[in-house]
Amino acid sequence: MTKCSTELKINITKKILDHKDSVSGLFKKYNINESIIRRWTYLAREQGLMALKIQHVKRNYSIEFKLNVIKYYLTHNLGINSVAAKFNLNPSQVHSLARTFNELGITGLLPRKKGR
Repeated sequence: MTKCSTELKINITKKILDHKDSVSGLFKKYNINESIIRRWTYLAREQGLMALKIQHVKRNYSIEFKLNVIKYYLTHNLGINSVAAKFNLNPSQVHSLARTFNELGITGLLPRKKGR
């Protein structure tokens, strides 16, 4: 699947939020995975439609931010998609942060040197 444009993401999400179409109906129409459409919907509900805008900037997160994400994930009874939408992250990032924290503790969250 190719990346979807910002306009397409917003249009699909608006249809769901306005109760004009269902996730499964949009899946069939656009051939976009249902989990991706649900992720866009979570993000739009938490952050607004402009959070769906494609970002071409590499983001570096502080240790405090990472700890806030992990603490929120562990203390609230929410799924990874909801936590990711709240903090505007990819769900795999939330899972990776939680796994790293469980295995290595806070030292695993420290920035690592890249390259050679």
